[in-house]
Amino acid sequence: MKSKTKSNAADAKQVAGRKATAVGAQVNPIVVAFAHRFKQWRRDQKKTVRQVACDLGMSGSIICEWENCQRYPAIRILAAGAD
Repeated sequence: MKSKTKSNAADAKQVAGRKATAVGAQVNPIVVAFAHRFKQWRRDQKKTVRQVACDLGMSGSIICEWENCQRYPAIRILAAGAD
């Protein structure tokens, strides 16, 4: 049986995003395009990583991982950000 702490940590990782690549694999071009456009949008809005993270209710390190093609967000996170 999983403990509540482990379950919550796993849920948080799933909400924050998915790993973009496996070790040694090439980065998906869609992930690269998202990362580039997201970073450009953030700069156009004159927002810091911390401000965007606060708006979305997550940590700045997750936003940095999105921008560096290390993770990509779940669809529901994108939908929440669009609102």
